[in-house]
Amino acid sequence: MTCGFWNVRGWNNDPASDSFLIRKQAILASNADMIGVAETHLRQAQVLEVDGFRWIGQNRKQQHKKAWTASGGVGLLIRKDIGLDATVLDDKYEGILWVTISQNGRFLFNVC
Repeated sequence: MTCGFWNVRGWNNDPASDSFLIRKQAILASNADMIGVAETHLRQAQVLEVDGFRWIGQNRKQQHKKAWTASGGVGLLIRKDIGLDATVLDDKYEGILWVTISQNGRFLFNVC
């Protein structure tokens, strides 16, 4: 299993934008099975959509009234074809997301 981490410094969620396309292609080219992502700047229930990956994330619930974009946001992109199950273990603190990774009902590890 290959894992990675990327501080994306904001993920433009418009699929037609160059920013979105470059980030999506970088994820696909990495050939990683699982990628931790930070500073997504996603709001509320927005998700990252990358072909072949499942997104588990925690976005900022509120945005400062003077901010032009949301800040923070963390998550995990997991390849769908490797048979891993991911369950949110704890997300009660904004900016911290604990996820349990298992396969065929067998615990493998936790990731934060």
